[in-house]
Amino acid sequence: MLERFKDPQLRARIVAETEQAMNARFNGADGVFLPTTKQQLADIMREMNVSAGEAVVRILEQGNATAILRFGSEEDLVRILKHPTTSVACDCGASTDTRQHPRAFGTFPRVLGRYVREQKVLTWEDAIRKMTALPANTIGMVDRGFLAPGMAADVTVFDPNTVIDHATYDDAGQLPDGIRHVLVNGRLALRDGKVTGEQAGRVLTRTAHMPRRAMNINATRVVSISGGVSGAVRPKPYTTSGAMRVSLDLTQTSRAPRATGTLTMTDGASNATMKATQFGVLQTTHNWASFTARVRGLDGGADRAALVIVEREDPFVEGKPATLTISIDGASPITARLSPVDVQIRTAAPGVRARRHE
Repeated sequence: MLERFKDPQLRARIVAETEQAMNARFNGADGVFLPTTKQQLADIMREMNVSAGEAVVRILEQGNATAILRFGSEEDLVRILKHPTTSVACDCGASTDTRQHPRAFGTFPRVLGRYVREQKVLTWEDAIRKMTALPANTIGMVDRGFLAPGMAADVTVFDPNTVIDHATYDDAGQLPDGIRHVLVNGRLALRDGKVTGEQAGRVLTRTAHMPRRAMNINATRVVSISGGVSGAVRPKPYTTSGAMRVSLDLTQTSRAPRATGTLTMTDGASNATMKATQFGVLQTTHNWASFTARVRGLDGGADRAALVIVEREDPFVEGKPATLTISIDGASPITARLSPVDVQIRTAAPGVRARRHE
C-alpha cells in the first residue's frame, strides 16, 4: 500500500475513491473519529490543509490507525432493535484498552438504561432475552443463556433504576452505573461494583452437536427416548461394561420456565441407575433436542450437572443414526447410538398439537 501511495496516479485514485466511500457510508469526514489520538478526521484535514482522502493517506503513511465510523439513523436503530430476531451483542472482545469504541464498556447498560427504562423501546424481559438466550441460540451454544438447573452460572445482577452507560468517544473507558454483581462460571468476577480478580472465564467451543437455531420458547417442546444404547455413554466416574437402557420423557410447555418429566439411565450389567432430579430448559429444532439437568446415582454421590443432546438423524455419524450425547460436570462429552424408532422430538406452537419431527 505504501508503494502504491508513491505512484501519483494511484494516489489520486485512492484519494478520490476514499472520499467517495466516506461520503456514501459515513456522511463524509465528519463521521470519522480516531480513538488512539482522540481526533476528528475533519480537524486533521484542517491542520494539514488537505482533502479528506489525502488526510487518510497521510495518516496511513505514518502507521496503522484505528477509526470509529459513525453512520446510520436512530430511527433505523430502534426498528432493528425491536425486531424479535435481533440480539444485543458487541464484537469488541475483551480488553482493558480504553482507546476504543465506547460500545466496549457501554453496549448493554446503554440498552437497559436508555432503550428500556427511559424510552421503553423494549421490555426488561425482552432486552434480557436479546442479551442472553437469543445470542446463545443463534451461535449454537446449549449450556448458556438461561437461568436453569445444569446451565453454566454466568449471571449479571443490575439495578434497573440506575443502570446506564457513561462511555464516550473521548473517554471510552468510563464505567457504567448500576451493575452490582457479575458471576462467570459460578464465581464472582464483580462484587458490589468492584472487580474481584477472579478469572473463571474459559474458551467456549461449539461442537458438532450444537446447531445454530431459532428460539422457540413460545412453542411446546417434547423429546422422548425408550430403548437401549450401544456403548458407554458416561464419562468417569460413571464407568460400565454393559449396555445402557435409557428412558426419557420430557416436555416444556409454552412460557414454562423449566421442562418437566423423567430421565433414567440404567447400567445393563449392574442395574445401577442414574436419574434426573431437576431439569433446565428444553431446546429443540428439526430432529434435535437439548436440555440441562441435575442428575444423581450410579456412584452414589451428590447431584451433578448434566448436558444432554439428542439427535434423531446425527449428520456427523456414518449412516445418520439417532444418537445421545451426554456431558457430566463439564467433562468431555460421550456419544452413543440409539434406535431411531425409539426417539421422538416434537415442537408445536401454543394451542397446536405437537408435531413429530421425521
